[in-house]
Amino acid sequence: KPQDEQAADALASEWLVPDKELDAFVARTKPYFSHAAIRKFADGVGVHPGIVVGRLQHLGAIPYSHSRGMLVKVWAALLEQIGR
Repeated sequence: KPQDEQAADALASEWLVPDKELDAFVARTKPYFSHAAIRKFADGVGVHPGIVVGRLQHLGAIPYSHSRGMLVKVWAALLEQIGR
């Protein structure tokens, strides 16, 4: 990816789930990332659990096969957020 796109990705990740909070969650939870723990953390930071799963997958903390059921299509999640 171009450098500016990488920077935008990093900024968006930090904006959605601050690295400091995600790192603390990983440190206290690894290697047992239950669905309940992921949901509780997501609720605490105010994001959809699928965002947390995606970040954990990207970090390599969980395999891409882990918690696939928590992922949703972005459009469906956005519509849910605005109440449609």
